[in-house]
Amino acid sequence: MAITKSTTSVTLQERTYRIEISVPYGQDPDIYAYRANAWIDDKSALIQEQPIEALVHRKASAIQAQQFTAAGVTVTGAQLYALLAAVADTWAQEDAQTPPA
Repeated sequence: MAITKSTTSVTLQERTYRIEISVPYGQDPDIYAYRANAWIDDKSALIQEQPIEALVHRKASAIQAQQFTAAGVTVTGAQLYALLAAVADTWAQEDAQTPPA
């Protein structure tokens, strides 16, 4: 027997929980997005997250001209890859000067 002490609204969302980019020298880079089910309560707090088998995969060459918009900014796949490469290079230079804590 169970006693119900309270009731809350729960929303199930499918979301990306990890993105991986593979950039082998001289080859077409790959981007992988790993998906998960997330149960969110009515206060936007995570109750539970469970990875699912929905792996999203694209080759860089396949999305070069595709446009993506977020936060009011639109970029192409080629611009996105260039930006991520610049971020990684900047972080590598920063870490070489001052290793992260």
